[in-house]
Parts: sequence; C-alpha cells; structure tokens
Amino acid sequence: MVASRTAREWRAHRTSSDRRTAFGSVDEISYRRHHRYLTTVADHATGAIVWCQPGRNSATLTEFFDELGARKRSIRAVSIDMSGEYQRALRQAVPHAEICFDPFHVVRLAGRATDQVRRDEWNLHERSHTPHGRWVKSTRWSLLKAPERQTVGQLATLWEVQNENRRLYRAFLLREELRLLYHLPDPDLAPAHLDAWLAWAARSRLRPFVRLAGTSRSGGSAQSGWWDRRSAHFPEVKPRRPSDWWRSERRRGRSSHVPDRGRGRLRQLHHQQGAAGQLGLHRRGALAHRRR
Repeated sequence: MVASRTAREWRAHRTSSDRRTAFGSVDEISYRRHHRYLTTVADHATGAIVWCQPGRNSATLTEFFDELGARKRSIRAVSIDMSGEYQRALRQAVPHAEICFDPFHVVRLAGRATDQVRRDEWNLHERSHTPHGRWVKSTRWSLLKAPERQTVGQLATLWEVQNENRRLYRAFLLREELRLLYHLPDPDLAPAHLDAWLAWAARSRLRPFVRLAGTSRSGGSAQSGWWDRRSAHFPEVKPRRPSDWWRSERRRGRSSHVPDRGRGRLRQLHHQQGAAGQLGLHRRGALAHRRR
C-alpha cells in the first residue's frame, strides 16, 4: 500500500540529528471535478510530499498517523488550513502537537469581515441607488489589498475612506494589523500583538470583527496557531503548501519531478477513475483530454 510505504519513508528519511522533533503540513487539493479531493502531508524539513490519500476528513488523516505508529510522538507542530476535520484528527492522534493555522486563511477571515462591514455600509446607504452608496461599493479593493500593492487610484480612494467613513477605515486598520502579525521582526512579540488585536476587535463596534474576536477567543488552544507562524516553527525551510506544489506540478506536466510515492498514488487513482489524462500527469495527455 502507498500509505504504508510513505509512512516508512517518513520514518526512515529523517537524519539522526532531526529525530527528536518533526514538523508537518496538512492540506487538501482537488484532483477531479465533483468534489474529489486528496489529503496531502508534507515534511517541513525537506518540503516534500510524503503522503497522500483520497478524502479530506478526519478519518483520512487518521490513516497517516496510524501508519506512523510510535513515531508520531516526535511531531511537534502541524500547520493546517483551519479545517475542523483536520483539527479533530490532530487532537486525537497527536494531542501534544501544536496546531498552527496557515497565515493566508487567518488573514482571509479578517478580509471577509472587512468586506462584510463594507456591504453593511453599502446597504445602509441604499446600495447603488445613491452617489454615496456607489462610492462605498468602489472602495472594495482599497480596503482588501495591502497598501504596498495598491495603485495610485486605490491609495487615493483609501485616503477618501480615511476622511469620509470611519467605520470602513477602522475595518481596514483591523485587517492590516492582523496581517502585520506575520511580519513582526521578533516572533516573541506576536502573543502581545494578538492579544491587543483581539481586544481592539472586540470593542470595535463592528459586528463582523466582534464576532471574529469572540470565535477566536473560544477556540482554546487553537488560538495560539494564529501567531505561531510557520517560519518560527520551521526555521530550516519555509516550503510551499502541499496544494501549491501539486498545482505547480500539474501545470508543468513534469511527472519525473513528482516523488515516486506521489506518482505511484496518482497513477493508481488514474487507473481507478479510468480517465486518460484527467489528473494532468503529462501535459500531452492533459491537452488531448481537453480536445475531446
């Protein structure tokens, strides 16, 4: 079985100096239409995919830890995408490991809260039926993009937001402060930064952010994953997420660069599904499938 082979490789490939602790990343990727997903596990020490299996629930991830056996006690931290199913599997299989949320998904929560504040303001001003409502609608990307990536026009709109609508500008500042949590020069400053942000969000009088702060406070131990960024946990390398690696290999059509364990699993799925070129293992096969 591929699962047992990759679990043995996970145990065998670690050097003697790295046997005390292990760090992993769990992600999901869609490999076919109609909600067909793979759960993938990456090793942060090498950035390689070490395991993949169809499905994206707690039972799927539990299979990996069952194959690891006693070696799972060496796992110190695992980064995930805030999936409740993965959290359940991690708490059951490796309760001692720290759960770290991917910064992208954390900041996206604040982005959604900011956009909801904008929508509430838009509805309050009769949507696009009034000049002010149309102006509120036009502020979306000025509120959601990082200032260093905005155009001159978007920065000008942001300046107007600062002067014309305090609620929108407060939402923008809250999102930016949470984003800057992952750019602090010293990770030791992160806990105090997060606590201050949660207190500010709770008293911001912006319902989406008040709800977000309440949800994070009730998250218990998972809240620490907000500020334990991957670069602090995994100083050796800052690898791509498994899904990023998967998409890049599919775009390039480079099956020779896919690890043997991953390529073998892909071929097995390929034959099971009976669709030539569906998974994009070879660029020529993928193009031929699209022409059909």
